[in-house]
Amino acid sequence: MSGGSMAGHTRRRTGFGLDKEGRGATLAVAGIMAGVVLIPTLLNATADGYAPVRAGERFTAGAFRFEPEPSWRMDVMRSMNGQSVLVGGSATYTVRPLGRAGSPHAAYLLAARRLEEGGLARVSGVPRPFRTRAGQAGLTGEITGAVEGRLSVVHHRGRAVAAVLIAPPRPLPDPGLLRQAERMTASLEVPP
Repeated sequence: MSGGSMAGHTRRRTGFGLDKEGRGATLAVAGIMAGVVLIPTLLNATADGYAPVRAGERFTAGAFRFEPEPSWRMDVMRSMNGQSVLVGGSATYTVRPLGRAGSPHAAYLLAARRLEEGGLARVSGVPRPFRTRAGQAGLTGEITGAVEGRLSVVHHRGRAVAAVLIAPPRPLPDPGLLRQAERMTASLEVPP
């Protein structure tokens, strides 16, 4: 009699030992649990508005490229309209296109004027020349005022990009951060 009552109802087993009806429910529960774990993790990673930088990653600011230091984080909210903003400790490193400029000196003056328009900083002294790892010409100078830092401009074939390192005036940022900012500046490249 027991064999007769089961004869009309057969269950098909899947490869995981689950019946066909139970597999859909199991997958739905697994999906919900994955969402419960992954969604808060992703939100926590981006809730503060910063994204991690991976070693060897290349960033672009408009058409310009540079290699950020992995210990810095990208400020997602301010990295828009062709500019990249990175934060390392109390320092901020911004790369922004300047557009067309006739010479490195003209590009440097344009970047200094834009920086000084905010009223918090002043570019002082005579800029010093430097070359990037790609061999492109640049000028760099000191920023003083309510913030301190460095303005660097790379110019190549009539196009220019500015890199601005800004930190609170006292205490100065860790010298390691300053060296990292110099490496990021050295990695700037204006494509042909």
